[in-house]
Amino acid sequence: MKPFFDFHTHTFLKTHLNKENIENASTPFLEMDVEIPLNIDEWGFNDIVDSQASFSQIAQGGGHLIIVALYPLEHAYTKSTFIKLIKKLTQDLNKNLLESIERQSISYWELLLRELSHALKFESQPQTVRDENGNDVDVHYKIINSMVEYDPRAQNTIHVVLSIEGGHAFYENPDILNQDIADIKERITEFKTPTPQRSTIFHINLAHHAQNRFTNHAHAIPTDCAGKGGTDRFGGYNPIEHGLTEEGKEFIRRCLQQENGEKRILIDLKHLSLKARQDYYQLVEDEFPDTPLIATHMGVTGFASQSFHYVKEGQLTPIVRGITEYTDRRCYKVHYEQLFAFELNRDRICFNPWSINLYDDDIVKIVETGPTGGLIGLVLDERILGKTKSITNYHAPELFSKTKRGASPWLDAPACVNGHLQRTGLDDDILEINTDPRNAHPNGLYYFLNNWLHIVKIGGDNAWKNVCLGSDYDRLINALDVAPKANFMASFRARLTQELLLIADIKEVQLPASADELVGALLYDNAFNFLKNNWH
Repeated sequence: MKPFFDFHTHTFLKTHLNKENIENASTPFLEMDVEIPLNIDEWGFNDIVDSQASFSQIAQGGGHLIIVALYPLEHAYTKSTFIKLIKKLTQDLNKNLLESIERQSISYWELLLRELSHALKFESQPQTVRDENGNDVDVHYKIINSMVEYDPRAQNTIHVVLSIEGGHAFYENPDILNQDIADIKERITEFKTPTPQRSTIFHINLAHHAQNRFTNHAHAIPTDCAGKGGTDRFGGYNPIEHGLTEEGKEFIRRCLQQENGEKRILIDLKHLSLKARQDYYQLVEDEFPDTPLIATHMGVTGFASQSFHYVKEGQLTPIVRGITEYTDRRCYKVHYEQLFAFELNRDRICFNPWSINLYDDDIVKIVETGPTGGLIGLVLDERILGKTKSITNYHAPELFSKTKRGASPWLDAPACVNGHLQRTGLDDDILEINTDPRNAHPNGLYYFLNNWLHIVKIGGDNAWKNVCLGSDYDRLINALDVAPKANFMASFRARLTQELLLIADIKEVQLPASADELVGALLYDNAFNFLKNNWH
């Protein structure tokens, strides 16, 4: 079986949240089958909360080099409608632990170390896994601290690289307003030189889904799922700040510095707001010019950020249908037009214009960065790839400056929009896309291919080497039907190879090699070469 790489999974998350006492948590090889006592399969709950990337599933799919994110669950999540419903329906999320997180009686730093101890506990312990031929084989995972420790010949070893999702992970005090940046920088340093208790971290996401003290984030959680945590001034889902903060810049510098032989920790662009990404590009260009840019589990918007500009006073672009103030008046609701890529069979393939995805100018920056270019991981969440009904998104005031001109408010925003703010609300935009599961054609696969080929089309021929897989498995995603779990990777590879030429012809992208070679590079070779060059 051919090996695959994954830039972003959460293999330890579900088993670590399963028990109040971490010592009682099950092995991350456990394939959790969450029992929900209602027939709600049509809502997709079971596919989301069941294991998607346990180490058993990864081994069955041929996973050999996997980056697993450690993620302290944010307070806002415990208040969300979705989590509260799941907590009532199943015993597989520990209620006492979730309530401790909601009450803020346990710090994010404690949650991080708890999940890390869970990861270290089961390392190198062999587990019997049934392979694709029906044979039982002993498999173990090994956490590595550089590519020097990676052995491509060790077929029954899953090599694990650790990352951290969310700068909030370094808050030691449960009170999120009571933190010390000097202490935070010391905690970052603990992950730059390996010890038995601390593996080195390859990268950190500065932001996640909730507001933090380091940076503004890109909006991602729909208001109907947000619950009471959605609009909290501190730690809520709505982006209400302006780019990177000074503490955020200090955080980044500590990560990227390499002093006394310590390792550099890269910053993942995923979840940063547009302004925060632009601030980061400038900081890297000024202070760390050899640093490659990475974005680990992405989709693309299908347009450049400059395309937000109004054509002239009061006239909307073909991309933005309208802008209204959100009810708390601290962010703006942007209503997009449908952004179609192509039509095939009965499907109209769309982009997702949310700002959490990469704009065309982001793609160019990543491809051209560093000595050998950066790396973009393509997510397997069909919503992020464009197969979503909602195309309404929330934007921070960092892109807007509201002023009074005459009778109505205006928005002045050179980086984004310039024109009238709607006096009355607009209905949420609903994409009229075909999501009928009875369709025989692999429409979810077309969204993945559309995003991949758009990156190549914008980034140029070199971009074929700058894209890999970044599934986001086991982080409550709606995975593609053709790759719902990691053990489907062989069939996913076959379908990609089968359909690549067709979609490339439609998008007028010329293939520089065979489909089999290009898919092999996407699923393994590109990431292997990137880590070999950037993580010694």
